[in-house]
Amino acid sequence: MRRTLLKVSLATVAAALFPEARAQGSAELADAWSAWANGDFARARILASEAPHGGDEARHIQVLAAAAQGDHAGAMAIYAGVSSGYRRFAEMDEAVFWAYVWSGDISGAQSYARRRRSLRGPATRGRLRTAEVHPNIVEVSGAIELPFTGGFSQYMPGVAARVNGLATVARIDTGGSFIHMSRSQARDFGVPFSGCEREFAALITAPVCHGRADLELGGARLRNAPVAVHPDNAFASPVAIAAELGGEFGVVIGTNVFRQFLTTVDAPSGRLLLSARTDAHARADHLARLPDVIGEIPFGILSDHLIIARGCIGAGSEVPLFIDSGLAAFTTEQGQAALLASQSTLRRWGATAPADGRFAELPVSVRLGPVEASGLTAFEVSDTVWRNGFGDWNGVNVEALISHGFLKHWAWTLDFDRQRLLFHARGVHESEP
Repeated sequence: MRRTLLKVSLATVAAALFPEARAQGSAELADAWSAWANGDFARARILASEAPHGGDEARHIQVLAAAAQGDHAGAMAIYAGVSSGYRRFAEMDEAVFWAYVWSGDISGAQSYARRRRSLRGPATRGRLRTAEVHPNIVEVSGAIELPFTGGFSQYMPGVAARVNGLATVARIDTGGSFIHMSRSQARDFGVPFSGCEREFAALITAPVCHGRADLELGGARLRNAPVAVHPDNAFASPVAIAAELGGEFGVVIGTNVFRQFLTTVDAPSGRLLLSARTDAHARADHLARLPDVIGEIPFGILSDHLIIARGCIGAGSEVPLFIDSGLAAFTTEQGQAALLASQSTLRRWGATAPADGRFAELPVSVRLGPVEASGLTAFEVSDTVWRNGFGDWNGVNVEALISHGFLKHWAWTLDFDRQRLLFHARGVHESEP
């Protein structure tokens, strides 16, 4: 029996840049903080705005929630009204920093970080300087449909791509930021890299370097897209298995590539759809190619790319879940794991400790908005890895990671203009080898 895990790029740069511990909140704002911790960003923002004596603490919650909802201008405007003497001022640094970045104000992000003395990592400073001199440019016309490659795409979908003009496969991973590759691949693709720092990726801490490259996905092109360059052994097992299954592993593309477009991952039909976010005709064409939308849920973004949505595990209330389509963990006997969670969380859900080399079996179903599945398995990690590797999610109590093992049974669309995850009519549930 073989068990293989691929988990690429859970960026934790922000945890190193913004390590301040959180203080206890006031009683008046307890419900607002609880909503934030539960990943209900809209409710947290409303409750904070309605607190009659909330003051700076209420504005603090609104800054965090607005940034998570993608309202970057709103987050910065509210932040401007917070007193510099507020005792929890530093807890907003990460949210405001990324609000500047995602507003396209790289110079403002640099100035803010220097002013707050929070930009400690030389790699991140280098990335900002590069982004200012060589801005990311998106080129796309109409709706683009790319078929999945064969072999390993049953576990981690991939499409034909070009990096700096050279043909490769791009693997889809919403747990990653922009582009991820090994050092040897970076040399092959002519991607210069520098600014190496230790980061958490593939459930280990290793030196990750940074560069930039042009990425082509059919008729869509990203110029000067950021690249994270990992040690060669980070992808060793998946690369070997991809070759064994008759395909190339290639590079990995993540959330920040997909947020440039209206993006649909349609595993039942084996395709990736992309269209320009600002083109109403392309959007209509894009959605017309898909089964009917059966429901949608809001999502938030923490740090620069971590997608958080609320779902139900069993009959309990909704909890925050990390939507990370890039987890490729499978055994020849049990197939692909649908989730990753800590030992204590899985025990709380009623899952027993798995035997060595096996996944935990969930006795309850998992639901995300309109879609639900049961009989699922989960990759178990220690509480220490969950707490120290993944970090504290800026105070959001993320329960688990949802992978392609769950998502593959539907076509699903990331609508970053409205920050909604759309689910389309269910495809055929095929057995795994």
